[in-house]
Amino acid sequence: MSVMVNRTINILLIEDNPDDVSFIQKIMSEQKDPSFSVESVGTLSGAIARLDEGIPDVILLDLSLPDSTGLETFVKVYQRVPSLPILLLSGVDDDAIALEAVLKGAQDYLMKEHVHGKMLSRVLLYAIERKRSEEALRQIAQSVSSATGDAFFRSLVHQLTKALNMDVALIAEVSEEDKRKLKTIALYAYGKTQDNIELETAPSPFPEITDAKVRYCQENARSQFPLDPLFGEYEVESFMGIPLFGSKNQSLGLLMVMGKNKMEHATLTESMLQIFAARAGGELERRQAEKALARAREQEIAIGFRIQQDLLLGQPPDDVEGVRVAAHTTPSQEVDGDFYDFFRHGDDCFDVIIGDFMGKGIPAALLGAATKSHFLRAIGSLGGNLHEGKITQPEEIVQRVHQQMAKQLIALESFVTICYARFDLQKKEVCIVDCGHTETIHFSAKNGSFNRIRGENMPMGFSENETYKQFVIPFDQGDFFFFYSDGVTQAINAEGEMFGEERLGSLVSAHHQLPPQELISRVCDTVLKFSESSQYDDDITCVAVKITALKSANVGGACEMEIESDFNQLDKIREFVRSFCHRQDQNVFAQESMDKLEIAVHEAATNIIEHAYEGRPGHKIKVRMGVLDTGLSVDLYHCGRPFDRDNVPPPSFDGSRDGGFGVFIIENYADQVTYSSEKDVKRINLIFNFKSKQE
Repeated sequence: MSVMVNRTINILLIEDNPDDVSFIQKIMSEQKDPSFSVESVGTLSGAIARLDEGIPDVILLDLSLPDSTGLETFVKVYQRVPSLPILLLSGVDDDAIALEAVLKGAQDYLMKEHVHGKMLSRVLLYAIERKRSEEALRQIAQSVSSATGDAFFRSLVHQLTKALNMDVALIAEVSEEDKRKLKTIALYAYGKTQDNIELETAPSPFPEITDAKVRYCQENARSQFPLDPLFGEYEVESFMGIPLFGSKNQSLGLLMVMGKNKMEHATLTESMLQIFAARAGGELERRQAEKALARAREQEIAIGFRIQQDLLLGQPPDDVEGVRVAAHTTPSQEVDGDFYDFFRHGDDCFDVIIGDFMGKGIPAALLGAATKSHFLRAIGSLGGNLHEGKITQPEEIVQRVHQQMAKQLIALESFVTICYARFDLQKKEVCIVDCGHTETIHFSAKNGSFNRIRGENMPMGFSENETYKQFVIPFDQGDFFFFYSDGVTQAINAEGEMFGEERLGSLVSAHHQLPPQELISRVCDTVLKFSESSQYDDDITCVAVKITALKSANVGGACEMEIESDFNQLDKIREFVRSFCHRQDQNVFAQESMDKLEIAVHEAATNIIEHAYEGRPGHKIKVRMGVLDTGLSVDLYHCGRPFDRDNVPPPSFDGSRDGGFGVFIIENYADQVTYSSEKDVKRINLIFNFKSKQE
């Protein structure tokens, strides 16, 4: 650590007596290793001026000067250079003055008559080292005083290298999984913060240190530990390490400094390390406690996540003919209070329930699970028979749950918003009970626009006297219903603007041809991009219901046929379409309408062979035709590549670009076109209305 060996120590002697000046200069000139240089000034003002020109290593100060006397002389010099060691010279043997001087910051109080060369040399050297140690401690303490955790560790190792004139400093902790392993949590080497590493425990001095032993080597460290990679990488020739203990005296890790040169003052180095070891041990113990709390929190989140997956999120029905349903939730805090579920009432009727509890985390998840349980019990206890027309109405179910939960929710100062929707494919309507939930987006395929649906009821938990009423919305084939939590519409961008219901409705409308799961993904991605964040600020929950086909009484029933992916078999499809139309009422379609229908179906099958199957023969295409109340429905099923309508550009009628004409013909001849996919089977549905084609 010493910076004095092999160089001259510069003394500023502030003394007005020429004899005393000569005496001090003489005895100090006789000292070697190190040598001393004595410069003198005779007044306080002269000393201040000299200090403005440069700083010596140490000051010898006489308290009786022509322009200042007593301790006031020391105070003025000390205020000018508080970081320098100042020793007082006096001809007065006064213990009270000596004690007061030391208390004010003087390093020593010397009687002139007792001064001789070796004694003064030793006192000066000790004073210099002591003052430098004090300054080093002050600087380190000042740097780390307000820091905690990792910031404290990084600051401490940095400051130790500066204060102790060492090249490397590190703090390492014992692995909780394997007590034989050590990993640095702060490593500073040659002026730079380094990446943390795992320390080799053998052959190295680290195990002895963590076994509660102070270990040091003042020189030739690499010869003792030639295989230690850390010593080799940093050219370590000297080191000192001390153990770090917890409040129960358990070994937590170590604090260590290393250098490429000889360590001059091991005792002083150890003293300084010991001073900060207690603080480092306390911070390390707190770090480990925080990690334990984090693990407990992760376990709590894992439990909550299982609650959420098992109890809060139901499985969308995947076997209801004519409808596709998808659902998704992304919690903002791993676990949330959003929930959804689905209840079947026969082949053509099912319920969707989506809710959002105030708050987040496990409490909200448990309340959500309790609410779902109440709905299940209400449905079971109220009963009803769908085929006899006695199925319990949604408003009755919601009211029963409200009666069971309102008091508890009010007592807990909590509430839940709910949307209960029953889809009846026979009646072509959805019956909705809205309990203060977000607006439902309804895209109408017939009108090509969306509506925002909302009821007038309050959330559950606001009032015991609330009466919940239902309302009915009709739907057609191709319609889309989008339910969601407020995390979607209340997402905020950098300008403070909310995503909003209008933007969501436009997004659903623009991508209504997508399958429900893909539409939900598109919405979630758009919300995340809008908020310019890597994670959601609030829980995101979506349920999408798409009406893909509607059953109705038909004139001639449904017929199916199947061909292989061969262009030569397309004539069979045209014959099948023509034959089916001829078997119906002659007033159903005019000849022009039947021609367009035949061409559109032919183009759809051609696209399947050419693009979905890429012209490969041997694959199947199934065609199914049926009569609806208002027209004809044609379904084409295949197992080829899915069709992405968004990637098909409009046709170029000037001949500058090929492609797009088949889709253009299909969508202009058919009143409605829907592309969908269920598992591995892709479907194109074409609707031809009787009335519009006759006109």
